[in-house]
Amino acid sequence: MKRVWLLIVALIALVAPRDSYAQIEPPTVSASVQPRDVEVGEPFSVTLTVTVDSSAPSPSDPALPLPDGLRTGPPSMSSQTQISIMNGHMIRKSGITATWQVVATREGGFGIGPPSVTWNGRKVKANAMRVIVHPASPGGHQRHATPSPNPFDPFGGMFPRFPGFFDTPQPQAEPTPDPDLALDAPLGATVFLHSVIDQKSPVVGEQVTFTVYLYARSMELRLAEYHEPSCADFFKRQLLSPDDLPESRPASVGGVVWRAQPIYKAALFPLRSGELEIGPLQTTVVGNSGRLNAARASQPIKLQVSEPPSKARPVGYQMGDVGNYTLTATVDPRKSEVGGAVAVTFKLAGVGNVPNAIKIPTSSALEWLEPQVREDLEVENGKVRGSRTFSYLVRPKTAGTVELGEATLPYWSPDRKVYDIARVYLGKIEVEPELNKSANADPAAPRDPWATLGKQRDRAGGYKRPAESLTERPFYWLGLFGAPFAVVVSSLGSRGARRLLARFAAKRKSA
Repeated sequence: MKRVWLLIVALIALVAPRDSYAQIEPPTVSASVQPRDVEVGEPFSVTLTVTVDSSAPSPSDPALPLPDGLRTGPPSMSSQTQISIMNGHMIRKSGITATWQVVATREGGFGIGPPSVTWNGRKVKANAMRVIVHPASPGGHQRHATPSPNPFDPFGGMFPRFPGFFDTPQPQAEPTPDPDLALDAPLGATVFLHSVIDQKSPVVGEQVTFTVYLYARSMELRLAEYHEPSCADFFKRQLLSPDDLPESRPASVGGVVWRAQPIYKAALFPLRSGELEIGPLQTTVVGNSGRLNAARASQPIKLQVSEPPSKARPVGYQMGDVGNYTLTATVDPRKSEVGGAVAVTFKLAGVGNVPNAIKIPTSSALEWLEPQVREDLEVENGKVRGSRTFSYLVRPKTAGTVELGEATLPYWSPDRKVYDIARVYLGKIEVEPELNKSANADPAAPRDPWATLGKQRDRAGGYKRPAESLTERPFYWLGLFGAPFAVVVSSLGSRGARRLLARFAAKRKSA
């Protein structure tokens, strides 16, 4: 028995060092920069690659320390898995790659890093790098050099200059960047997309203006493919045609002038409350020189949508009726007859996604038919505005002076943060009785259920019972059902009598 236990202990000792006591192999970390020589404002990439054994903890939290004069944004992350076979053993490794887009705001030599990651509770650093930044070329910042002597002015400027003589072309000043388009750092090298919304906390039905800009160092580009962002929880109206894009504008990106051009713009109206997402716009950017052919996507945007406050909410308010509206109406004619037709036309106009229904007055003296609706919408200063026209036919049911009532539309005003009601008073109409039509011919005239009864008696007397009809006498029903029954009985009786006589005759002849 002791030998068996010794054998078990020996086997555990052989296996334990590999599984329990083996040291975890540290990760392999490397970093690179590309390119190493750049200009002011020209983006360059810093890549950190970390590889570990698949059974070891995964690295996380990549960080890139930068000196003053260099700027960057969050890194783009990717993961990979590597499988190799060595001496009959399969080795599986996994890792991450973090890539930063860095831009320099001044010239000089800069030391970068070293970048690091968190692994197994401690910081693991890669190698440091160095980049050389040269002054910006004319495509970037304009450098104003000292003007060189004019070869056609032998006196070197000793005498006053006359307009048009001995003048050399002066460099034009760079346009002032638009502060609304400024970014701290580029989101990609050479060209990238950036999504912008004008507000992040709208209410249901309030317009959110969504714009996608194309940022580039050079605008000699075109879009080869175009996939619109997904907006499932929004009602969308296009504000910009892909065939009629506006001119690009200068924008400061990390202190360097880029060009920004809007390539997509839409008015989005949230259809429900909660956290809603606007998907990325995807496109392929192609350079006119053919050296650039890259797929780009804008970042998705999430926004928190709420409902208008329930306090002081008017009766009849429909969720999504948001904007600023006015309501007008015309009534023609003001005189009619019972069953005639009166045209009532409403016009609802204002700024916002104009509602497709209004609250009309109800009355037992009037019948409102289904309306015909026409819309006329446009865009003004980036806001959707316009009107809807509702054309009703009204049929009076009673004669006399009939009150048409008042039409209303409760709505929420996002500018004033209050509820309001657009209303219009319709006034009265004069209704005359219907001509050339008797009450008996009118299918809608009430029917008297006692009209079929006999004339009422004007003096007392004995009740004379009316004569019974034939169908109420018992002899009628006896004859109706007795005659067929009698035929059947007589037929069976005669058949039985013949059989009985034949039987008696056979017995007489029998011995």
